[in-house]
Amino acid sequence: MNFKKSTFTRNVAYPGLFVLIGLSLVCAFFPKWTNAMLSSVQSGIYRSLSWSYILLVSFFFIFLVVMAFSKLGNIRLGTDNSSPQYSFFSWIAMLFAAGMGIGLMYFGVAEPMSHYVNPALPNIANPAKESQLATFFHWGLHAWSIFALMGLILAYFSFRYKLPLAIRSGFYPLLGERIKGRIGDVVDVFALVSTFLV
Repeated sequence: MNFKKSTFTRNVAYPGLFVLIGLSLVCAFFPKWTNAMLSSVQSGIYRSLSWSYILLVSFFFIFLVVMAFSKLGNIRLGTDNSSPQYSFFSWIAMLFAAGMGIGLMYFGVAEPMSHYVNPALPNIANPAKESQLATFFHWGLHAWSIFALMGLILAYFSFRYKLPLAIRSGFYPLLGERIKGRIGDVVDVFALVSTFLV
């Protein structure tokens, strides 16, 4: 029997699991301290870095639109003679169903109500309006630009350069072959832990 080779990577899985278990234990044994610390960090980010987050995501959106309508938009994500497996409409339907279907069903009402009841900044003049704006930002074109950028990076380096389908591959232009060593492992561990915590 031919078994598919496992993609399990010990250098990423074990450190990531160690960090996540450690964080879980800290949260379990020191819940009040952890809550106070995380709430303080979150409030500091809201107060000081909200503008940079919105600016960065807006840059992603503009960058992708410009790229799509430029000559770079004609670069194939696979080999030069490859063709799409599904039609454009099928891809859009799959992306919308997978990325938005359950999210909108679950958070369509819950998220704006959550922002209204517990606004990020307590002194907002119109919490109802701000809750809607935050929800539109999280589920609109800006959110899709984050998904699209990450998908583009992973697809390009995986299908064009035959690199692993991992976050480390996106750093290939900066790190070169070093992504296959400890630096690449650190990048993937950070991505694993960050994704789990989100």
